Amino acid sequence: MNRYLLPVLLFGLFFWGCKTGKQSSEKTDLVSMHYDTYEQIWAKVDSLEQKGLYQSAREIVEDLAVKAKTDKNAPQIVKTTLYRCKYLKELEEEGELKSLSLLQTETAQAPFPAQPFLQSVLAEAYSHYLRANRWKLQNRTEMEEKGEDPASWPPGEFERRSNELYLQS
Repeated sequence: MNRYLLPVLLFGLFFWGCKTGKQSSEKTDLVSMHYDTYEQIWAKVDSLEQKGLYQSAREIVEDLAVKAKTDKNAPQIVKTTLYRCKYLKELEEEGELKSLSLLQTETAQAPFPAQPFLQSVLAEAYSHYLRANRWKLQNRTEMEEKGEDPASWPPGEFERRSNELYLQS
């Protein structure tokens, strides 16, 4: 009987040490989160949205975007970019134009697996903006220097950039 007691005790101590070590190293802040906690954070974002707390959800998504970029997690980069655009449209004045600018920036900085997808999203966003605001844009004249600000583009520039992005993606 004594022969089996020592291995059982050692195994029990080992198992208990592994379990308590895991709990002490687990942190709840966004900076130290791991891949398996992305789902937990997104669940929190969804619950905040359902309560109508868009600004709080936006702040969490902004932190999550930084973490996704640090981790080079392409699916999370895409998801956080889409949510950030959504919140810009909901919370900001001229949010649709700001979301186009955000998409331009994020598309340029995105790593390979995310970049083609974001190019398609940006192309669709340009097309949507043109369809929704054609009446505002129809009297603008073509300019030689277009710049990067969609607020000053004529309709032809939206079409050109949308087509170019679709071909690139």
